Amino acid sequence: MSKLKDDILKVRGQTQAHYDKYPYRFDQRAIVAEKMENRLMGAAILELPSDGATVFDVGCGACRVAEMVRSAGRGSVISFDISLQTLRDAKTHNPSPVLNADNMHLPIRSGVADLVISNGVIMITPDARASFGELARLTKPGGTLVVSVYDRRSWYYPVFRFGGPVVRWLRDVIGDGGLRWTVFPLFHIALLAAL
Repeated sequence: MSKLKDDILKVRGQTQAHYDKYPYRFDQRAIVAEKMENRLMGAAILELPSDGATVFDVGCGACRVAEMVRSAGRGSVISFDISLQTLRDAKTHNPSPVLNADNMHLPIRSGVADLVISNGVIMITPDARASFGELARLTKPGGTLVVSVYDRRSWYYPVFRFGGPVVRWLRDVIGDGGLRWTVFPLFHIALLAAL
């Protein structure tokens, strides 16, 4: 096996291990509402026909996209994530199908989704080109593909890079419920005040 393939497998394994240890379990209604109203993915969801649309959420985390599609009444969602623990947690509040899959090799036939969304995932994928090819392959001709990445120049990068260890430590101390009711509302208020 080539060094590149070894490196890709290593990074994939590290990513899966990270999200299995720290699954993305929580989401706030305010964040979901803001994404629906102010983001490209929300606009793409609202442009779907009201019945029969197929949406794929690749790198689903807490299944935010599934909730957005359900609340808008715009079709059905299949959510994919590399982390089994994240998917187990998501199934506690998400009735839509979830699949454990690597975004570089998705087990679905080509051209079946009206909308494919990959939010904040491709930039931590060991082979972004392969991932983008898979996302495009799943999208129907005339369908929509929305790929969002975090920019190192944005406010989110230092929060993720330096705040992440603090939040993980707090999660261990006060749990997800504690984060949901303390840290994240304060962070959201600070963010709204800054804007």
